[in-house]
Amino acid sequence: MNGACDCSGLAVADDLFSGIEEAINEDRQFTAWQKFDNNFMKRLKRKAKLINMGTRWAVEDVQGRRKDLLENDPEFSDVRWRAIIIPALNEDDESNFDYPYNLGYSTKDYRRMRASFENNDDIESWYAQDQQEPIQRFGALFSNDNMKFFNPDKDLPNEVPERIFASVDPAFGGGDYTAMPICYQYGENYYIVDVVYNSGDKTITRPQVVDKIERHLDKWGRMTAEVHFEDTKATEEYRTWCEDKWRKEDKYPVNVTHDAVSTKISKEYRIKNHAPDIRNLYFVDMRHRDKEYNKFFSEILKFKYDGKNKHDDATDSVAQLCDMIYGANRVKKAKVVKSPF
Repeated sequence: MNGACDCSGLAVADDLFSGIEEAINEDRQFTAWQKFDNNFMKRLKRKAKLINMGTRWAVEDVQGRRKDLLENDPEFSDVRWRAIIIPALNEDDESNFDYPYNLGYSTKDYRRMRASFENNDDIESWYAQDQQEPIQRFGALFSNDNMKFFNPDKDLPNEVPERIFASVDPAFGGGDYTAMPICYQYGENYYIVDVVYNSGDKTITRPQVVDKIERHLDKWGRMTAEVHFEDTKATEEYRTWCEDKWRKEDKYPVNVTHDAVSTKISKEYRIKNHAPDIRNLYFVDMRHRDKEYNKFFSEILKFKYDGKNKHDDATDSVAQLCDMIYGANRVKKAKVVKSPF
């Protein structure tokens, strides 16, 4: 196009990759960006407007690189821009594109598509094509092929668990999620039977944390539950609110423990260290998950060994749970023995 045309009005770049094979090729990503930046953008006059659209197949695609410039480079701080991103399923797991007269796709349609992608261990394509949320396709720590699953109606022992315990990673909304996996122990097997995974503020998530633990205790005759919080100065009040609610108001036997966020071990290191342990846990199978559990597990599948992880709250909370099983936060059973004296 050099020398052939200039644009002073509206420029449109649409789907600069022919398909998935081309889009996930790192060399092709770089080549497409070079052509866009060197050839296409040079044709735009100063007042020209740009529409840059397409399926977000990869983090480093043209839209991703351009968006990174606009967000992070100070030279672009005065550029007016807007990203329009409408996912297939909204925060409530309902369709954004269910139109009258059998147009668009219903919630059931999209959930079936997601199930197909997940069954074929290609959840990345679901997020790229339908949720407009590209994720790195290589370096995944977890996949359906290396995880364990159970049917809660058939596979869970019909007896009192040896232990009910949970780990809580509190948050206060604003894009961060409060994450709490609840685990039953039967012998050497650990089942994640329920979760809290919510981006609401503390007025929403604290009652949810308290209520879910109490419901599981009610189910088994109110045995003692262990709940571990990762504490900061900002989250201490969150923990004490839950603890007071269990012990003082509702009178539930909950053993609350806590420790400060480590300054020596990062989230990423803990997750990577516990990756084999996480793969050894049992998660609810796809057919029997509720919306909250499904979102929680989907975030675990999206965690990558290298690169940016947009949401690691779910994965980190499960790593904290593994600390309770294998690490420093493990609660050891006491054994009564005859006094030698």
